Amino acid sequence: MYYQEITLKPTEEIPLFKLWTKVYMQLHLTFKTITKIYGKGEIGIAFPEYSSKGFGRKIRLFANDGEVLATASILHALDIYADYVTITEIQPLPDKPLKYIMYCRYHPDGSPGQKARRFAKRHEGVTVEEALTFMKPHENKALPYTQMCSKTTNHRFKLFVEKRESPIPNNSIEYTSYGLSMNGSTVPDW
Repeated sequence: MYYQEITLKPTEEIPLFKLWTKVYMQLHLTFKTITKIYGKGEIGIAFPEYSSKGFGRKIRLFANDGEVLATASILHALDIYADYVTITEIQPLPDKPLKYIMYCRYHPDGSPGQKARRFAKRHEGVTVEEALTFMKPHENKALPYTQMCSKTTNHRFKLFVEKRESPIPNNSIEYTSYGLSMNGSTVPDW
């Protein structure tokens, strides 16, 4: 397995949260291209400084084959942000014991009001007020996210990411177009 590391360098005009939005959007487009070329998501993403407060400043990209990362040409993809990022060369995993983790997309529940409106719409004769009486309060986790924008619909949304421990590496490597775990795919952590 090979990896490449990106370090974000925010400035006063582009603070960290805005830089995350810009860089992650560009990575997403690159991952989509890689998926078209190889027929599946070949690049996984990790956030070494991940916490409930944010992703930190570092991103690691992983692929089983260094050629996949070379094809992705992350340096070229992020060229427009050259003043705001540092990108390492593609390199093999370090020779040390590694843990394996999954970074998964998390879809937070809607508010009770949203759920009640949806329920009332689907169940004829039930009002929103009635639906509210049997809606459970929503329980969302405190997770980091970045703002994204769909190029197809122009819809803005928050991409929440949850970190999950994994006891063993998963050899069936496949990632989403956001570089996140699909079917239990893991990435190394150190």
